This record gives sequence, structure tokens and C-alpha cells, in this order.
Amino acid sequence: MSSLCRELVTIHCGNYANYIGCQWWSLQEIAFHYATSYDKVEKFKDINPDVTHREGKTLSGDITYTPRVISLDFKENIGHRPESDLYRVKPIQESELNQCFDGKADVHKEEVLQESWTKYLSTRYHPKSLISLNAHQNPIPYQFGYELYAKHLRDIEDSLYFFVEECDNMQGVILMSDGNSFGGLSEKINELLTDEIGVPVIYSMPIWNNSVGEDYRSSLLNNIFSLSSTFQNSSSVLSLESSMILNFLQSNGINELNMDARTSSIIASFIDTTLLPIRRKENSLTLIDHINDVNVGTKRLHSGYIKFQTEKNEFGFSVSPQGPSTDKYYSRVFVERGKFDKLTKRDTNLTKTHEFHNHPLIVNKILNDVLETTNSYELNIEGELTNDANNVDFLKKLTTNTSKIDYRRIPAFATLEKDVLDDNLTILNSVIDLYQNRDDMI
Repeated sequence: MSSLCRELVTIHCGNYANYIGCQWWSLQEIAFHYATSYDKVEKFKDINPDVTHREGKTLSGDITYTPRVISLDFKENIGHRPESDLYRVKPIQESELNQCFDGKADVHKEEVLQESWTKYLSTRYHPKSLISLNAHQNPIPYQFGYELYAKHLRDIEDSLYFFVEECDNMQGVILMSDGNSFGGLSEKINELLTDEIGVPVIYSMPIWNNSVGEDYRSSLLNNIFSLSSTFQNSSSVLSLESSMILNFLQSNGINELNMDARTSSIIASFIDTTLLPIRRKENSLTLIDHINDVNVGTKRLHSGYIKFQTEKNEFGFSVSPQGPSTDKYYSRVFVERGKFDKLTKRDTNLTKTHEFHNHPLIVNKILNDVLETTNSYELNIEGELTNDANNVDFLKKLTTNTSKIDYRRIPAFATLEKDVLDDNLTILNSVIDLYQNRDDMI
């Protein structure tokens, strides 16, 4: 690893966060292999994979290269630990067991769930990466994440210190979490990173929960807690959501059993694209520089948009609950990869553009199916990070709807203290006041 490399540690908390994570690692590794196999190193020579990956060694002395990641999820979502020969001696076969003693040896294998993010995980993880959580209570409420944290604190600390302490020039953490009880777990991990480990920068990515019907009220409460805690404890907040992508896929006849794998591939493409500036080999930005290009003072709520150009057409998606950006904004950062025929018209005063013309996105199988790019493995992509006026309406709607809820009638939140909810609403109302001051907006 280069001494000039500034490492990132990535944390995925929850089922959908891990769907996004495994798709992101897949996209990165496909780019590695594509460059090597097809003699196209020139297209990828400007990216330093050591920022997100680490080099290790097996017990037999073989060199490994794995993501610097910690993945946390419930045992029933994981199903099993992904098969890997990393850091593992050769497994004992049934025939070998029979040579040790007389009698029949029964071999028991843990049942693998049919639909789980691990089904799509092609990347090999380090043994310290995967933390399986046991849940014996209702996992819906945000506060249940505090119990998960206390129960699994030793494993969490062990993995965090392992990855953080081996870094030479760690620049920060990407912390992605689902909006249910994993938001509470993420909050505690955030506090551990800040108060005890001393991580300099945390870029939080809470994933919006958009349940309908009876679960709608629970979703609102969880979203309130998740967003207010990330505002308090993070350097910046990028909220993520898949509803626009899901609507697009369903309107185009894609309505399969596991849509999470499909929608997460789009969000993973967005994350891979917008984080390219901090993964350059030369003249790279630090994580804090990159997110501060989107921050405006203490206005730190980001939204995202991604645009694709395929052989057939051009289309885009909002990947945030705020919706597409408006013409009233504080700042914008565009990251272009590949060569676009038509570029977005931009005001250069409050807009920055990073160009990666030699680094198109190399699609994996799922993304190829979603975008129908059968005739090309290279995609031109434009990722956009924005800090704009949509944040006000978005936050107002969230706080107004939440304040109307009688949470005492929701079993999962029946023990919630009113002061706790009021404090979180106060935090978000202060953010609304901050954004209503539009003196520094175009």
C-alpha cells in the first residue's frame, strides 16, 4: 500500500445497506478484473483501490485483497457466512472424519436463505468484516438498536479497532445504515467512532424507510430519529432512498421477487461514481474536502441524483427522499465518468465538476439486467451531489407528519418518552430554520 494513500473504512448496518454494499464491492472488483483481462489499464490507472481495500495474508502465506468493511445484519438476513477460502485451513471432509473413529459421521450444514444480500456477494470478506446479530425482540423501533449495540459491543469494537488501527493515514468512515433499529445501532457506532476511536470524518448515509399502511407511522418515527442523530454526530449527511428507482423498474415490467438487489445496484453505481474524487492516485481530494464542497457552513444535508447514458437512451434517478435537485441551490458537485454526449448546464460559481473520462462504469450482471446494456459493459455516468432548497420542504413535511402521530398506539413505540421525541423534532426544526436562511443560495 502506498504511503500516500488515505484509507477509508466503510460500515454497512442493516439488510438494504448491505445490499448496496455488496453491489458496490462487485462494481469495484469487476473494474479491477476488466482492466487486467482486456488490457485496458489505461482506462483505470488513475484510481487507487487501496483507499477502500486492504492487503492481507492467509495462514498459508497467500496474499489477499479485501474491502476494508464491516457489515452488520441479523442472522436471518445473512443466512450463512459467505463461502470463502480466506484465512481458512482446508475443511475436514466426511471421509477424513471416518478415518479417526469407527462409526458414521453426520455432516450438518446451516440452511442458506434463498433471498439474502449474501446471495449476491461475490466479493470475499475478511473474517473481521461480518458481524451477525441476534434479535429476539421486535426489530422495528429505532431504540432497539441501542440494545443490539450493547449486546454485540465486543464484536463491534474488535472489528472497528482492527481495521482502523492498521491504517497509516485514515481519512474517515463511510457509515451507511437502514432507517429502523439499525439507525439506533448506527448512532451508537457513530458515537464510538467519534468519542473513543477519534475518527476525524464521518460521512453518514441513512437509508429512508418508506413503508405504507400500518407501518407508515413507525417509518416516520424511525426516520426522525435517524436523521436527527446523524445531523448531530456526522460531518455530513447524504440521505438515500430507492422509491424512484423502484417505480421506474416496475413501470418497465421488472417486478421480480427480490427488487432490493436491483434498486441497490443503481444506488451503488451512484456511490461508486461520486466517491471517485477521493480515490484518485494523483491529486485526490480528502473525504472532508469532497463533502465540504457540498456543505455550506452548517448546512450539511446532501441529496443525490444519477444519470446514465446507454446505447439505447439516457435517463436518471433521484437516490434521495428530497427528490431531484431544483434550480435553487447552495452548492453542487458533479462527477462525470466516461464521455457524455450532452452535459448538464452548470453555473460555475457554486458548482464543481470532476471528470473521469478514462473510467467508465463497468457493469455487473444485475446492473446489466436493470439497464438492459447487453451490447456494452462500459457506461457513461454522471453523479450529482446537491445541497438545495428541497431540504426545507422535505424536513417540514417530515416533522409535521410525525408531530401528528399518536405513537402510544404503536406497540413498538408504546414505551417511548415524549421528551425524547420532542428533542429529536427540535433538532430537525433547527435545521429547517438554518435552511430557511437563503442568503447564500443561487
